[in-house]
Amino acid sequence: MKKQRSANQNSDISFDEYFLSPLPQSRTAYRAALEWAEAILFRDYALLRKCYSGAEAAALKEKFAGLEVCPEEGRGLETTLDLVGRSILRHSVVVSDPSCVGHLHCPPLIPALAAECLISATNQSMDSWDQAPAATYLEQRVIDWLAGALGLGSRADGIFTSGGTQSNILGLLLARDAFVQRRLGWRISEKGLPPDAGKMRILTSANSHFSIQQSAAILGLGRDTVVPVGTDSLGRMDVTLAAGVLDSLTARGLLPFVIVATAGTTDTGSIDPLSALADLAGGSGAWLHVDAA
Repeated sequence: MKKQRSANQNSDISFDEYFLSPLPQSRTAYRAALEWAEAILFRDYALLRKCYSGAEAAALKEKFAGLEVCPEEGRGLETTLDLVGRSILRHSVVVSDPSCVGHLHCPPLIPALAAECLISATNQSMDSWDQAPAATYLEQRVIDWLAGALGLGSRADGIFTSGGTQSNILGLLLARDAFVQRRLGWRISEKGLPPDAGKMRILTSANSHFSIQQSAAILGLGRDTVVPVGTDSLGRMDVTLAAGVLDSLTARGLLPFVIVATAGTTDTGSIDPLSALADLAGGSGAWLHVDAA
């Protein structure tokens, strides 16, 4: 790549080889960068014969303690990729190895890797139509298809999130705001939490994800708002127990405003009885949120 000249040399800085463009040197630089990345990926990751290098946590911590995060002088892409391969890729979990039992992350499909090249190169922002004209409509088409596949009706809508934790906090945010506006005549976006916020309760399985408690804390309701409901022998929320908890909370003057069901718990993959819980939520006026990530 061309070296950038310092500002006191009174010369324009050329970025022809740093960004995608129709220029031949841009295409050449792009292909070279991907070839380097591919070579490093196979050398230090994809061709490894075990799912982890075996390096202990203390050794890795010491190794990275000496790593210069932001050097004053760049070392060039090829040298940097080599460093990344030897220091990071070589000590990463090889999720595609047959002996790897993934905690959460799975081996990505090769078509997905190809798609990532297009996604990262176009770098569309989904904030508004003018920043992602085609992607905006594609997102809506996919959401509409998902809503149709799940039988949610023509009024259903949604957005994509980064994962289960973000989905849970968003779902509880919507449940909180809808309940407060409908039952208490209060707009949180304008006035903050209502005086009766301390009475609000969230029902969820004792096996639900820890992000439910985190979300309650972030939303200003507090972890104590979350009321765990016992499970059956298969790890699913017990609907009879949930109904009893609802009645008990209501009798004490508390406000159970949402039931959080789980479609696949983290530890055992248990799926709560969603239809029965939907009926229970509908009968009590509570919101039903399903953590299906």
